[in-house]
Amino acid sequence: MYGKIVISLLQTPDVTFSGAEPQVPDEIASLHYFRQYISDEMLTALVENTHLYSVQKDGKSVETDKKEVEKLIGIYLHMGIVKMPGVRYY
Repeated sequence: MYGKIVISLLQTPDVTFSGAEPQVPDEIASLHYFRQYISDEMLTALVENTHLYSVQKDGKSVETDKKEVEKLIGIYLHMGIVKMPGVRYY
């Protein structure tokens, strides 16, 4: 009888969304959202610290730039939102 009580307590409730779906205007691009959270100053700091770390660790710079770091962060965000079976699929 104890097992039946536990099973009935562990049933998931209905969490179906019943409200109106939010409408995102077409003119707002994903880059706009990206820029709201990642500023040019942040990208510059990431590039500078990446150069510093690579020189300290390997004795040479990795020669990256803001565009490359921006793309890497974009890939990480995409990987967090769109689930694929493996890293190679991205």
